[in-house]
Amino acid sequence: MNFLESKNDLYYHLYTNGERTEKWDLKTMKRVWTKPVWALKSVLSKDGKYLFGCSEKTISITETFNNEEPKSNLDLALHPEKYGMRSFRAHDSPIHALAISPDGKTLFSGGKDWVIKKWNVESLIQS
Repeated sequence: MNFLESKNDLYYHLYTNGERTEKWDLKTMKRVWTKPVWALKSVLSKDGKYLFGCSEKTISITETFNNEEPKSNLDLALHPEKYGMRSFRAHDSPIHALAISPDGKTLFSGGKDWVIKKWNVESLIQS
């Protein structure tokens, strides 16, 4: 999955292949960071600040503006917040769909159990 985002003359490209996400600066054509993001589906927030992904029963959140790159998977596992990454269990069955509302304030997730959940993007509290 590919994303192209432009905010305040900062151009970057987020590339997600299911195992990792890369942030590229399109002005310099250099990779800014690579982070392990295991996601079956991904969606970018409307303001471009967050990349939401889902894998199995979990939703992951990656801050696109955090340019710290993990030194190892163990380092990431021990200190995910340092790298702008976090995740939470969102469903009791595998998640198959993610979507952002037109106003960018709500994230929707849909599971194999036919349940659709609605999340506040700021607080990540189910609403």
